[in-house]
Amino acid sequence: MTHGKNSSNVRPLHQLTGGRKWLIGVPNTMATRQWKIRFRSEALNTQNIPEHVRASGLYCPACGKGQVLSRRCVYCGCAFACYVIMETPAASGEKQQPGTSGSSASIKQGRSSRFFPLYKTTIDNFTALSLRIRVIAVCVLLLCAILAAIGIIQYQNSVQKQYTQNFILALYGIKSGMSMTGMICAGEYSAWKEGVPSETPVSGEIDSQATADLATVKAEVDALMAKTENPPSEYRQSALTLRKLYALYGTMNAEILSSPDFLSRCKADVAAAHEDFSREIENLKTQMPGALTEAFKKAGQKYDLRFMEL
Repeated sequence: MTHGKNSSNVRPLHQLTGGRKWLIGVPNTMATRQWKIRFRSEALNTQNIPEHVRASGLYCPACGKGQVLSRRCVYCGCAFACYVIMETPAASGEKQQPGTSGSSASIKQGRSSRFFPLYKTTIDNFTALSLRIRVIAVCVLLLCAILAAIGIIQYQNSVQKQYTQNFILALYGIKSGMSMTGMICAGEYSAWKEGVPSETPVSGEIDSQATADLATVKAEVDALMAKTENPPSEYRQSALTLRKLYALYGTMNAEILSSPDFLSRCKADVAAAHEDFSREIENLKTQMPGALTEAFKKAGQKYDLRFMEL
């Protein structure tokens, strides 16, 4: 592409010195109707450009290269709707940093009202773009906040579901342990487990297998109760009652294990503990939130929860 006869004599835009007037092409994309109305006194066509300005050459704001006066940049092909005259400020004793554009300095200093028409449009466009970016950023943040809220709700639901399951299993284990202590004291545990005749041992002792079973069940219940230490807010009252039931079971279990040779002593204590257990179960049913009650009803299809009478 031919760059024009005198294009080599015109310096690039970033090399313009202060105190002179320069001709800048206004791209078609910037010369909107609003721009033309607002800066109609600044816009020039090829016929009313002063000769001394015309002789200085034309500068393209898109690529910053100088060239002879034309309606289209011979370097980047940017089409010009009109032209404006830019007057760079005269040097004031400060040496301009290498590579710094005189036009950029004028914008920052804000000293030339004739310099602004073309570049104000660019600044406005940039500001509008920044506003769109800010709006998009806000929308993204809102979306992230919504997703985070959904994630928190799902996590809380998952935690509550897991806690409910542990609560039911812990109570089921406590009830099983209480039943075991009662059968051992009555001499019925072996018959229940192995199907042998139910006879109370003459010596009042329990065998080693029953002792091992008591320890096994107690360890399982302990592990389940450890998972119920941090109940959801709506489960706190029910969790306190569960702790009372756990304490009753622990007391009876420890008493039998500590005196296996004198089971006759335990019978009265076990009977009283079972009465306390039934009373606390009734309290628990009045305290349970609806979700826990429904979970117990569903779990009754899998576990023997008839003692809850729900």
